[in-house]
Amino acid sequence: MNSVKTYFKSKGCGYWVALGAAVLSIISLIVYAVFGAEFPRYFSATPIWLPIVGILGFLGLSVHKLTAPYAPVFMWVLTFVAMLVYVEAVYMYLTEVFYSGINSETLAMLSPAFVAGGVFYVLSAVCGNVAIWLNQLKKENVKTASVTEEAAV
Repeated sequence: MNSVKTYFKSKGCGYWVALGAAVLSIISLIVYAVFGAEFPRYFSATPIWLPIVGILGFLGLSVHKLTAPYAPVFMWVLTFVAMLVYVEAVYMYLTEVFYSGINSETLAMLSPAFVAGGVFYVLSAVCGNVAIWLNQLKKENVKTASVTEEAAV
């Protein structure tokens, strides 16, 4: 139990942002699966399994201090590729809906699962990118010689 506490206490802000991106990825793949059930012609399984592999890789790489900085990069790359495959799978849906032009009626015809899936894929990719630039591990406070000398005086 103590090792679990030290594990989570050692994690920096970037880890928690990446964990939020992982949750957004799970939501996006669930919503996309709902869209795929509604419109099987525009469904591909790749945008579902890529984020799962990314999340599992993120969790595996986050365990060790040496690989923790690369964990969000791995997850972000796979999430971003999943988002691109999602766009490739559903772009014909947009051409079908907007064939007669873009107006309020055609916008109302858009599937809510399609819109929500796209939004969650973009949010997970953005959060994953932000997590890359943040610290994955907390910085340890190391006393330097000058601090020790000042304390002695």
